[in-house]
Amino acid sequence: MLFNKSGALMIKTFLISLLFFSINMSSSLAKSYIAKVVKLRGTVSQLEPGSKISRTVKKGDKLREDSSVLTGSRSFARIQFNDNSILNIGPRSKVAILESKEDGTSFIHLLKGSVRSRIIKATSKDAKHKYYLKTRSAAMGVRGTDFQVVYNPDNNVSSLLTYQGEVAMAKVEEDPATELKRLKKIRRKQLKERKVHTDASGKVDVVESQPKYDLEGRMDQALATNETVIVKPGQYSGTVNSIKRASLPVKVSPVQLNALYKNEEMNEKVKRSEVKEKSLTPSSESFQIQSAEQEAPPEGMFKKETGEFAPRSGGVLDLNTGLYIPPENEAVYDAKLKVFVPKDNAGQIDSETGQYVAPKGLKLDPLKGFIASRKLKGEDAEILLAKADNLNKSARPKLWAGERRAAATLASEFIAWSETEKISKDMIEVELFGYGESFESTNESGSTGRNLDSENAKRLLIKWSHNSESNWQPTTSFGWKSTEYPLTAAGSVNQPTRDGVMLGLGVRYNISKRWNFLSELMLEQEYYLDNESNGLLLKRVSIPKLKLGLEGPIFSKGRFSFGSHLYLMAAMPKKSGNHKVASGFGYGFELLPRWWLTKKWNLYTGFSFEHQSQTVQNTGFKADNSLTKAGLKLGLGFLF
Repeated sequence: MLFNKSGALMIKTFLISLLFFSINMSSSLAKSYIAKVVKLRGTVSQLEPGSKISRTVKKGDKLREDSSVLTGSRSFARIQFNDNSILNIGPRSKVAILESKEDGTSFIHLLKGSVRSRIIKATSKDAKHKYYLKTRSAAMGVRGTDFQVVYNPDNNVSSLLTYQGEVAMAKVEEDPATELKRLKKIRRKQLKERKVHTDASGKVDVVESQPKYDLEGRMDQALATNETVIVKPGQYSGTVNSIKRASLPVKVSPVQLNALYKNEEMNEKVKRSEVKEKSLTPSSESFQIQSAEQEAPPEGMFKKETGEFAPRSGGVLDLNTGLYIPPENEAVYDAKLKVFVPKDNAGQIDSETGQYVAPKGLKLDPLKGFIASRKLKGEDAEILLAKADNLNKSARPKLWAGERRAAATLASEFIAWSETEKISKDMIEVELFGYGESFESTNESGSTGRNLDSENAKRLLIKWSHNSESNWQPTTSFGWKSTEYPLTAAGSVNQPTRDGVMLGLGVRYNISKRWNFLSELMLEQEYYLDNESNGLLLKRVSIPKLKLGLEGPIFSKGRFSFGSHLYLMAAMPKKSGNHKVASGFGYGFELLPRWWLTKKWNLYTGFSFEHQSQTVQNTGFKADNSLTKAGLKLGLGFLF
């Protein structure tokens, strides 16, 4: 059934092209040459306007408007237009050169395969576009750039990759049956209005009318919508059947981008034994092409209201199927390049051609996604099937196949942030902490000591983790606290103040997808015993504290994570008049379950514990003081 449907679409597409050529047949011989073949490799043929039989192309051959060029496996053709713009046609491709105007404006129809164009920049500022390229699912307009397009008629997917300049791209819904009816109508009008002239010698001359087929107008109209995207260097955009508009431009893998850029003659490897596999992990090598910054979030997005869709950045383009393969959910985020880096078990590329190479034992099907490349039984089959299923979770083949509910699943899909991703984002957290504070004083001069438990202790803390393009992320925090002790149980001890503030500056270093190292210098007001002329009192002292620890989720699944924070603390010495607080040490931990309400908002709660010890002294007084805080936190976070 699938084969019959695909075959019918191919036949209709061929009939459209044939009928379009027949509309212009009567004047085809009068058309001037608009391009010539300057380089070729392998099997290349041409279908001239009005002809039903193709002929072999040779270097130096000239091409007219409405000519079609076809290439075989491992084949390639380079066509140069009169303005020196270049069209490279890749293996197993079919291209129709529809029209080229006197001002250099050209119109190309990619029927299947891939092309790479290097267009000379338009000299007129008034021209909307100088070069137009269309497929059955996309329209593109260019003023001057270097870019590559792949179209696969099996899945009706169009993919665009820009190397230099900018390309405007919009999705078009070209139904072959509707287009065929429209062109038949034009042809009927042409035949109806033809005129027959007989000269004095009796020679009959048939003159057919030429209904205007405004290619430029139709292309400009398709690109005038607010759903048109502008694809900049190093970015990909494409059309899939389940999404109503072209995807928002995202950065591709810089490793594949530069390999494809160097492959100007569109060489390909057919046998796996010929492939020189290269990891998609960026190395220290310098890249010729630097990707432009993308507006879409690197983790991807889908807005149900507008239909805007962006896949994960850092993916690869498969030239055979036309599919963009986004990095898998487990891929590591590179904060400097702002792309996800696919793991080696998700496939690699050929170092010489830039072709995507699927993992061993798997192949990429234009409709089904990753499938086994050969029949296997037993344990080997189960392993390959599991690997294919895992890759298809991020590749989403249902989007390509055009399943109706495929787009709807994007709206409800949630992929948890990795700690590496969070480093590249800002996050503000507002946190309430209700806790009990135990104050213990031992080895007091002239006393056995005392124990105090707070009646009412609370804290409000605002934390800001700042975005970073490296593994280091700066943090700031500011808070207010209130601690009240039942002094009736403490004898003659007074507590003049109950409120305090805290200010923190820190840095977070990302170790892996799950764990961070956290260092924070906190200035916090705490209470210590002091012996003054009017007796003992709990004196508020601003103590610098240095905290060093690890943080990360112990467990995470979907929207839920169970976070942890373990740290050691060094309290700095502080002197105020005769009152001295010696340096001390402490430790603490937090267990924080977190629930992501949306991709940006999250709610967390949990248990927090902290203990510290220091020695205090004044004239004729000395004691060992320790503070222990334990309680529950409730916080709201916003990531942006």
